Amino acid sequence: MGYRRFIAYVYEYRKGKKEDNCGFVKVEVRNHMCAIEPHLQVGNLAAGEAVSYTHLRAHETSQDL
Repeated sequence: MGYRRFIAYVYEYRKGKKEDNCGFVKVEVRNHMCAIEPHLQVGNLAAGEAVSYTHLRAHETSQDL
């Protein structure tokens, strides 16, 4: 499979509305192994209160993680 890498930008949503950019996620795929490296800056976040959603798209089908 070789090597692939891409960057996805992450936005904060408030009441369903897209607000500020709060970081990015670096994704690397090498030899059928995927590494996901988040880089986030979120202000006023109490410990344990973050919720993150990831969406995986494989070929022409999709799956939520």
